[in-house]
Amino acid sequence: MTGWIPDVVPDAVVASSWGNKIRDRTVTPFATIAERTAALPLPKVGMVTWIDDTDRLDFWNGVLWKALPRGDLGYAQIVANTGNFIGSPGGLIAGLALTLGAQPANRLLLVDVQGMLLQNTAATTATLAIKVNGAQIVQGNYYLNPGTGISPHLQARYVTVAGAVTVEVWGWTQAGATILQCGGPYPSFVQVTDIGAIP
Repeated sequence: MTGWIPDVVPDAVVASSWGNKIRDRTVTPFATIAERTAALPLPKVGMVTWIDDTDRLDFWNGVLWKALPRGDLGYAQIVANTGNFIGSPGGLIAGLALTLGAQPANRLLLVDVQGMLLQNTAATTATLAIKVNGAQIVQGNYYLNPGTGISPHLQARYVTVAGAVTVEVWGWTQAGATILQCGGPYPSFVQVTDIGAIP
């Protein structure tokens, strides 16, 4: 199923073999994986299908069907300076939360958080955490020497269950002079990307 298909000569009768090659190069929708299995017992390498009940775009690699990533699912950012968060236990960072629509099960999502500023005037620690549907899935603990600052980058992977997905970024600082600042001069953001499916 590789290679370019030559143009059809004007007014010529199209052979069934030409039509079959076109079919094999298009995205074919199926209601379920079972329907696809019944219809395509011998798929061609490179074929692409869409499965309605799981919202999956798959390709055949010669051995099995592999799900293609769906890409960016959501993005939230803080542009204006939020000022400083001081003290514990902290909480949700307003503006760094997003709710995705209903998601199919067994998708692998990458959650990426960047753009905060942690700094202090005394040696202490601070924490950032990512929560999905209310459950914490990862946290980063940062120790700062007096008079220092950092811009942490926190990532996590999450396997979906069927249904809506809510992603939140939380922050804590220990007692002392640690500050957590979001937005200004650069945006702080959380981004969620679909990077594939779990077989």
